[in-house]
Amino acid sequence: MNICFMIPSLGAGGAERTVSYLTRCFADEGDRVSVITVFDERFYPLDERVSYHCINVPNKAKYFRTLGRIAAGVRRTRLVRRTLADLRPDVVFCVLTDMVKYLPLSSRRYCLITSERTNPAALPKKTVDRKRRIYRHSDGVVFQTQRAKAFFADVVGDKGAVIQNAVSVDPAKADRSDVKKKFVAVGRLIEAKDYPTMLRAFALFAKDHADYTLDVYGSGPLLPELTALVGQLHLDHAVSFKGTAPDAVYNAADATAFLLSSAFEGMPNVLLEALALGVPCISTDCPNGPGELIENGVNGLLTDVGDPAGLCSCMAYVAEHPKEAAALAENGKKIAETNSVAIISEKYRRYFLSILKQGKEDGEKQL
Repeated sequence: MNICFMIPSLGAGGAERTVSYLTRCFADEGDRVSVITVFDERFYPLDERVSYHCINVPNKAKYFRTLGRIAAGVRRTRLVRRTLADLRPDVVFCVLTDMVKYLPLSSRRYCLITSERTNPAALPKKTVDRKRRIYRHSDGVVFQTQRAKAFFADVVGDKGAVIQNAVSVDPAKADRSDVKKKFVAVGRLIEAKDYPTMLRAFALFAKDHADYTLDVYGSGPLLPELTALVGQLHLDHAVSFKGTAPDAVYNAADATAFLLSSAFEGMPNVLLEALALGVPCISTDCPNGPGELIENGVNGLLTDVGDPAGLCSCMAYVAEHPKEAAALAENGKKIAETNSVAIISEKYRRYFLSILKQGKEDGEKQL
């Protein structure tokens, strides 16, 4: 199979990490694999067998910025299509739907597979309508959760597949012989992650547990606002923003618990990884992913979105009941087997091959 992955960049993110391990596994199967990006940002590595094509067209306009963006977009589209013509893929996988805008709107000689990686119910109507059009004309669509697939059921029908993210961390590297009095969170500093709820929960928790700390790994536009909130809550001595780090979740290996306070998610990679490492996990039961990964009280704890008191209560439980917390963590580790890179990559490959087979039977595709 000749497959081309399309994604805006290879920066630090869940979709980018997925491309990194999928392309390697597909290459292991003898497939011809390529990646096209439109921004020159590389955080995750690609296997040397993967052909990498960066269509980096900067907007050089100084005064007429709108015209400059349009001109850069036109040139970028032309170069993407030329690259695809040279690669002649059997399958094009647009990992993020933004990349579909660069593809031909007439006939195409490859199967187009797209992906939904967010909670569609939280998106603006204009964005949802655009995605519905894209999915209607795609040959296949990969969803991360059953709820996301159900949201688009009327346009996707039976051509969609639910494939969760893979665990790409090594549980053997997690040493919990000396658990520290700290909580760890990993994720971009953006509104969707709802860090204010986490900080307020930690402020409540710290009233009775003054010797605990909170480490937050990630970067984003809300850093100044969150830093100010830490000051207002008088937590400067206990809360640290650590910035972005490769495999940051390993820093939670010796934590009391891993925290996720998101208002909404697609399928949080970092929660998968923390579970696999055997760290007690506390998450908001936000749509869509956490509730499909955690069974409350069995392999982790779930709390309501935007509820600092509820999150604080969960934090106090794992801090004050180490045996029960260890049992949650032990059950959570099972996800390393069900969601291994090998198993998830094979699910992707089987699905892609089934779409390709159907495409060959149907003949040349029209968008």
